[in-house]
Amino acid sequence: MPEQNEKNLPKAPAFNPKVKKTIAAFKENNNPKNLNDILNELVRSPLLAPAVFDLQGQPAPKPEADGRVQLPKETKISLVMVTSPEGKRYYLGFSDWDAVHEWQKAQPKAAQQIILLRFDDYANMIAKNAEASGLVINPGDNSLRLERPLIESVKKQRDEIAKALAQQRAAVTQIKPGDKVT
Repeated sequence: MPEQNEKNLPKAPAFNPKVKKTIAAFKENNNPKNLNDILNELVRSPLLAPAVFDLQGQPAPKPEADGRVQLPKETKISLVMVTSPEGKRYYLGFSDWDAVHEWQKAQPKAAQQIILLRFDDYANMIAKNAEASGLVINPGDNSLRLERPLIESVKKQRDEIAKALAQQRAAVTQIKPGDKVT
């Protein structure tokens, strides 16, 4: 019986080891192809983000059997940002748990709550937050900083492709006068 329940539990998202590899390749050889490789991996990979939860006086929720936590409706979540020596502010994203733990060791007072975000989530937050200059992935020795204009450009391209695909699907499934319907 327990085996059956374990099969029904949602699986933790798979982290993409290629993210770290493409960052290392880009640092070794900074060229458009390597940057494109990084961006392709980032748009299909979840990232871990440090956050601070304000439960608005509610008791801390207990994890469900599958490890998920349902936060109270009025919970406020603030993502941790870092400031560069130039005074620019960046959201943080981590490619895997090893990168998170390495950062947390170097920042003992840092946020201990971690949430899962996708590239589009970061792009939307950056677009809405005038003080955000971009995203730093895996802060530390193997970090990569993506600036706002690059993130906006990638998001715009992704949105245009999604719109074109949706229009294609709609055109294929739309019944037109004279079509034979069976």
